[in-house]
Amino acid sequence: MHRIVGALAAAILVAGCGSSDWKTAKVSPSSPNSATSASTAATDRPYVDAMVISARAGGSDKSEISPTTIRCMATAIVHGYSAAAFAAAGITPAALRDPNSTLDTLPDPSDDRVTRIGTALQRCNIGRYLALGFAQELKINDAASITCLAGRFGAAPGARRFMVLSVLQRHADLEAAHALIGLLAGCVDLPALVLRAANVQVDATTRACLLDTLRSSGAALQDFMALKIAGSDTTSQEETLAVTINHCRPGARTGFTVPAG
Repeated sequence: MHRIVGALAAAILVAGCGSSDWKTAKVSPSSPNSATSASTAATDRPYVDAMVISARAGGSDKSEISPTTIRCMATAIVHGYSAAAFAAAGITPAALRDPNSTLDTLPDPSDDRVTRIGTALQRCNIGRYLALGFAQELKINDAASITCLAGRFGAAPGARRFMVLSVLQRHADLEAAHALIGLLAGCVDLPALVLRAANVQVDATTRACLLDTLRSSGAALQDFMALKIAGSDTTSQEETLAVTINHCRPGARTGFTVPAG
């Protein structure tokens, strides 16, 4: 049964590796909103303009992303940090216009910045894009789950940290990963997702047993997934899950032992 847990790791690793580069993310056109306010500070505007130029030079003008959304996302980042923070990190508007420029020298966002930037990003209407991206990677096909994900990405406070770290192209930390998995669990049947990703070929009785066992181990399953996304050691959690679902083996149910596959 270790193979099932391993397949789970591969299936949800996309959440940790699929960062949403704000320069190339495909977002459906959206209408102007408060994140692109006319009151943009004069000191911030050169950085916002530079990020928009950089995004377009990087190819965003050839994707589904709209100019309004590009500016919305850039404004959310610049306002969240401030021009002073960009300058302190050695980032100038001139350098930022380069399509190969990064925001790597900016400090990791504080909780306050996560709230400010994340809230602004949610107003950029990118929740639907994120939901569709996860649905494609995890092979989620039902409209109800996708709509649920879009709503949570678009409004849930718990989605903000993952969104901000993704836009900044930072690896998700454990806090962001736990929040993300909780969000997914509210919209998707995680045990069913695990078995689908594992492509387990078993009889109906064994499949039902696996689903029931994984559902009863919800907290442990979510902990494992969050640790995997965050790049933390999952050996202990993997072994625990493997032992938990081991009783579903046909051999275990009949009293015979079946070697691990």
